[in-house]
Amino acid sequence: MIIRLFLVFSILLSFIVKGQTKEIGLFLGYSNLVSDIGNNNPISPVENGNFTFDPAVGVFYKNVLNPRMALKFSGYYSTLRAIDANSPRADRVARNLTKESTLFEASATLEYNFFDIYNGVYKSTPYIFAGLGGIMHQDSEIIANYENDDTAPVSTIDFDTVVVTKKIFRPKITIPFGLGYKFRIQEKYMLGFEFGVRATMYDNLDGSNPKKYTAIIAPEIADDLVWGPQIIKNINQAQNKYKTGNTTNFDWYTFTGITFSYLFGEPPCYCK
Repeated sequence: MIIRLFLVFSILLSFIVKGQTKEIGLFLGYSNLVSDIGNNNPISPVENGNFTFDPAVGVFYKNVLNPRMALKFSGYYSTLRAIDANSPRADRVARNLTKESTLFEASATLEYNFFDIYNGVYKSTPYIFAGLGGIMHQDSEIIANYENDDTAPVSTIDFDTVVVTKKIFRPKITIPFGLGYKFRIQEKYMLGFEFGVRATMYDNLDGSNPKKYTAIIAPEIADDLVWGPQIIKNINQAQNKYKTGNTTNFDWYTFTGITFSYLFGEPPCYCK
C-alpha cells in the first residue's frame, strides 16, 4: 500500500511541478545492513577478511525545479544479508547467525546540487539529498506447534515442537538521506557516485526480533493441569530464544553505487 501511494504521488507531482528538465536513470550498486547481526559496516562489503556483496538495483526519475534543486522519485530492490562470520566482533563470530531477506523500496527525495550542472555552467558537482520512503520487507513470523508424541508423557521433551519461520511482506516507513558526486557527460548524460542511508524505526530487518510468535497447542495439552502450565512456560522461553541483540535499537541499511541517467526537456534557465 505504501509503495502504491508513493507511485501515485510521484505521477501526480510530476504533472504539478513546473521543472523544465527531466532526468531518468539507473542505479547499480550494493546494500549493507546495519543491525544486531553481521559486520555493521555501512559502506565496505569486506569485513574480517570476508567479502559479502549484496547487489542493489534501482530506477529513478527527476524533475529539475531550478538549476540547483531537483525532485527525485526512486524505486530499489535488494537482498539484505546479515552474517555474523563477517563481523570483527568475536562474540558475533562465535554466535554465527545468518539472516537474509528481500526488500523493495520506493522514495521521494529532494536533491540539492552545490553547482549549476543543468545549465552547463559546471561539468560536475557534489550533491546531498533527503526525503521520505516506504519499504516492503520480508518480515519473520514464528509458528510453534506443540503435540504430544507419548501416550504417557513424563517430561516436556515428550512433546514434539515443530517450529516454522514464515516470511511475510510488510510495509514500513524509512527516511532516506545521503550524498553523491556526479559528472555531466556531453549534453544529455550524467554519471554519478552515490551513498545513501536509510533510517528506519524498526528492529527486525535482520530477523533478530520477530514481532509475532504463534503457538499451536492441542486442547488436551492446554487443559491438562500438569502439562499445560509447563508447556506455556516453555513457549515463553522459546519466544525469547528467537530475539537476538539489543531489541531497543533500530535497524538501518545503506545503498552504495553508481548512477547513470539521461536528460531531456529544456534547460532550467528561468530567465523570465
